[in-house]
Amino acid sequence: ESPIAFLQEEQYLAKINRIEINSNTTLSEAEVRDIVAGNVDLPSDILARLSADNYRNLQIVKEIREAVFSRRDSTLVFATSIDHAFVLKFLLQKEGITSECVLGETPSHIRRQAILDFKAGDLPVLLNYNVLTTGFDAPNLGTLVIARPTTSVILYSQMLGRALRGPEMGGRNLTNTVVDLVDNEGRFGNEHGAFNYFLKYFNT
Repeated sequence: ESPIAFLQEEQYLAKINRIEINSNTTLSEAEVRDIVAGNVDLPSDILARLSADNYRNLQIVKEIREAVFSRRDSTLVFATSIDHAFVLKFLLQKEGITSECVLGETPSHIRRQAILDFKAGDLPVLLNYNVLTTGFDAPNLGTLVIARPTTSVILYSQMLGRALRGPEMGGRNLTNTVVDLVDNEGRFGNEHGAFNYFLKYFNT
């Protein structure tokens, strides 16, 4: 019934173990109307609020700690903002977890080295904001954290796609873990829902 389910069974795509975190974010009625209508992506003030949310950040760090120490997963994180990436890096450092930030403003040689270290398994956590959504392949990736809320199904699908590479496509795992914030999950459901959003275009 689902092309994605078929490709997962054939091991071209990895299956997804989804872990949800409820951000407990409260939006105004006007913000909800604009977002539901698709008029805007999440406003900068909401992103700033999420970036500074202590409960949300502690839950994210808890899941990263579980990924690194319990599952020994290479972990890719889509941060809420540039500032959020640095906040997470600081919190992870306090937990004894090495991480690097890859941002639009990161010098190319530093970005390149961080990506190489991550792919080699020498860097357990790679944090990024608006950089690694496309053109980035990391076969060793085991856990993906989507802390970047968006109303764009395209951006969401691009982020989710980093965890979908199966063994027949060079990935190492039959199943990867996706830690997904409810502010993302509530709109798009899961990897099947993100794919099905485009079916009306594929069938024309």
